[in-house]
Amino acid sequence: AEYMGTCSVQLTMFHRFVSIPPRVQRRCKTTWAAVFDVDGVLYRGDVVIPSAPTVLGGLKKKKHPFMLLTNGGGLEATKVKGFSKKFGVELTHEHLCVSHTPMKSLVDKHKKDLVLAVGKEYAGDVLTSYGFENVVAVDEYVAQHPLLYPDMKPPPTARVERFHRPIGAVMVLNDPFYWGREMQLITDIARSNGVPGTLVHPQQVPVYFSGPDFTYSSEFPVPRFGSGAFRFCLEELYAKATGARLEYTLFGKPEVTSYRYAEAALTKMAKSLGFDGIHKYYMIGDNPLTDIQGALASGPHWYPILVRTGNFQGPVGSNDSEFPAKAVLDNVGKAYQHILQLEQEQE
Repeated sequence: AEYMGTCSVQLTMFHRFVSIPPRVQRRCKTTWAAVFDVDGVLYRGDVVIPSAPTVLGGLKKKKHPFMLLTNGGGLEATKVKGFSKKFGVELTHEHLCVSHTPMKSLVDKHKKDLVLAVGKEYAGDVLTSYGFENVVAVDEYVAQHPLLYPDMKPPPTARVERFHRPIGAVMVLNDPFYWGREMQLITDIARSNGVPGTLVHPQQVPVYFSGPDFTYSSEFPVPRFGSGAFRFCLEELYAKATGARLEYTLFGKPEVTSYRYAEAALTKMAKSLGFDGIHKYYMIGDNPLTDIQGALASGPHWYPILVRTGNFQGPVGSNDSEFPAKAVLDNVGKAYQHILQLEQEQE
């Protein structure tokens, strides 16, 4: 479907005064984009939703911009390779936004700062790949400052001078393996001037989190604690220890920052495909608290669709009462058909 924008009016007015050769006249047109949550929409656990490969393949064939917008984490290059193999569709880094991808926007602010990377073992490599020049992982930092957490003996290591200057920012990509150690360290840094052991008020060191999900769905029948649960515990401990609220910036669904990042990336993709922009973003998700809430908060150009293959298991005809989607369908294949009907396209 094509959408006539303001450009057509401007061209019409221009025609009154100037004759434009046919070869340079063009019709302004926009397209639509599809945005997918991953776990619970395209697969659950390790099992691919049957219609998912057909949907992704159809979007590539039709040259529609699309993106996988997940609150998961990891090295994007590894994720893209794995998803391409899993779905049998060739994807690029442009097709993926994990929870911490929007942290790329922080490089200009913290490029030269000493940044503490918190999360799984790949956290430091991820931030370095984004362009942060002085990244230190928790294991490295505690090894340089062994008194910070005496319950775990760090391996002996040589002194690294660049790890002995003040921390400029803390970036939590996802929940770490050792919650107790990391909560102690983040609390020490957030209440300091960047040097643990000092005490300042108000908070000086900025803290950034990605991955807001309190729980996530897996093949286990009961949801598992996610990165949001780690943040919740940290906030409670910080408030108890300091009497103050931990100040932080959050990335990942349902935060609007992630949806704005997706808009910018998909618009760039649309222009590379010959379109002038995007008139509608269709968010297909399984979690009303993240996928649907974020789309509803991001403006009328977002159209949230809820599927029943993940967190939401409501009966036919039901919707979430707090964050109702525009449509509730059985699976991603039905959602794709619904979009094509709305856009008056053939499958």
